Amino acid sequence: MVDRFSIMILFIALYPILPTYFVVGNISGVFILVALFFILYLFTTHGKLTLKRPSNWTDIFMALFVVSTFVSGIVNEKWVSNIYYIAYVPVLGILIINEVDSEEKFNRVIEVLVSVAGLLFIFAVIETITGYNVFFY
Repeated sequence: MVDRFSIMILFIALYPILPTYFVVGNISGVFILVALFFILYLFTTHGKLTLKRPSNWTDIFMALFVVSTFVSGIVNEKWVSNIYYIAYVPVLGILIINEVDSEEKFNRVIEVLVSVAGLLFIFAVIETITGYNVFFY
């Protein structure tokens, strides 16, 4: 059986790689990935999702993020497309805070992020040299 941490690691690996211009129909690929993550994550809880309360600093930073993203969306006239982003990022933050509860899990998350960053670096070098974007089909 797949556990919640494995689902979260897969999400953390795919989220930075998925290009924002990837769409299925009129739905953003990022939005589809986030929706699948929520569904799979909640499915693995078997109806027993208990969340730890984040620290006050986490609340402050999430509130600042929401306000700054909302203001940025209004200024750039893209506020409608930012609504789902404003909604899911704090929820993702809370889920990740609750799931990464040991140093071993934290180190695994960092390893995945560094690996994905390395992969993106290789793709960026390929694009710089050849002019070919591996994500643009």
